[in-house]
Amino acid sequence: MSVKTLLIVDDDPMNIKIINELLLSTKNPKYEVLNASNAKLGLTIAESVQPNLIITDWEMPEMNGIEFIKTLKKNKKTKEIPVIMASGIMMTSEDLDLALSAGAEDYIRKPIDKIELLARVRSIIAIADQIKEIREQKEIIIEQQNQLHDLELSQLRKELLNKEKEALSSVNFMILNASEKTELIQKIGKLEPYLNSQGKALLKSHFADIKQWEKNFSLTELENKFDQINSTFYERLIEVNPSITKNEKILSTFMAMDLSPSEIALITKRSLNSINVAFSRLREKFEQPTNAELKAKLRLLKS
Repeated sequence: MSVKTLLIVDDDPMNIKIINELLLSTKNPKYEVLNASNAKLGLTIAESVQPNLIITDWEMPEMNGIEFIKTLKKNKKTKEIPVIMASGIMMTSEDLDLALSAGAEDYIRKPIDKIELLARVRSIIAIADQIKEIREQKEIIIEQQNQLHDLELSQLRKELLNKEKEALSSVNFMILNASEKTELIQKIGKLEPYLNSQGKALLKSHFADIKQWEKNFSLTELENKFDQINSTFYERLIEVNPSITKNEKILSTFMAMDLSPSEIALITKRSLNSINVAFSRLREKFEQPTNAELKAKLRLLKS
């Protein structure tokens, strides 16, 4: 068994001598005993040495035992050190309750009985060691949980990043296809002079259906894809600005994905001017003077 360090705080040299002799008379366990003739010196030694146990007198000049214990327990470095209160005067049940309420772990009456002293000291130190071991095990568990949490968080971030890259690839595909589809529709439209009136009407109807389908597909598909990647984004938008509309949420989505106004106009089949006007309204709602600052705010909400 390792040597345990005890600190005796008492203004009476005779009391210190008696307690020292009693503690040093046992070889198993073995104690190293330090002494302080007043509470202030005891506080200094306790903070510096961090003893395994403190035995303090109650009645002392300048600072009594109750004040000493309370001061110990307020100090982060000494608050875990167990304390036994010793007194030959304050011996009622009310006094015991007062000592324990102040932070003492135990109470012993003077004149001190050797068997009682050694038994209480061994018991308090054993309990303190068990508490320390439990605390250390708890800290290890918390550290392991934190490491696991960090690992899971890192993996989640990688997954989200991969999904966002996938979504951005889809957007880029939409942008590229948009121009190609427009060119193809224009080529098909050149066939109109060669069609009869029924064919022209049918061609016009199909063109209208295609444009409507493209518009609905682009907005809905991208909105759903982004919401899957970061489902809390729309909730945060509403929390910051409850008056935000569905179209403004979609516009915020595009901006948070770092799309330019011209790219957004191409996907949504709207004019660049209407997109800029919409951005202007969005900046007002979020109180951001420029598109760059608005984009930074939206990306912060997205993260």
